[in-house]
Amino acid sequence: MKIDREKFTEKVMQAELLKKQAETATSQLENVIKSLSEMSVTKDALGEISGLPVGTETLVPLGSGIYLKGTISDKKNVFIGLGAETIVEKEISEAVAILDEQMKKLEDAREHLNSTSEQINETLKILVPELEEMARQAQIGGLGNSEGEGGFVRVS
Repeated sequence: MKIDREKFTEKVMQAELLKKQAETATSQLENVIKSLSEMSVTKDALGEISGLPVGTETLVPLGSGIYLKGTISDKKNVFIGLGAETIVEKEISEAVAILDEQMKKLEDAREHLNSTSEQINETLKILVPELEEMARQAQIGGLGNSEGEGGFVRVS
């Protein structure tokens, strides 16, 4: 029994595309989770700062695991980077509200990415057995097109 080479190739390409989409969604999901974690730590730190007395010495992160010793001189305001080298001063409560808004958007993105991943996996659960059956049929009867060309395609 011969199977349709074009249909088989199309399904293989579809499976490969779905696999790449799943990998992309997983990578994006990891980034969203990392950002949510960082924001949660920042939010906790803002809460701690408001409870410290003015003049408390602390370490200020500069990035890449490097810190600068600093003293809290204002426990009501923080500076927020808006991008494009723009920084604004906000009260801690405003900064927390901004973080909450950003975290809500990231939670929505996480839900969307989870949903997308589930849809992709459901499609693959249907597609992979079809490909396996087509490959099994190719091994039994040969893989060819309407002109009778033979050949073998391995699905990994």
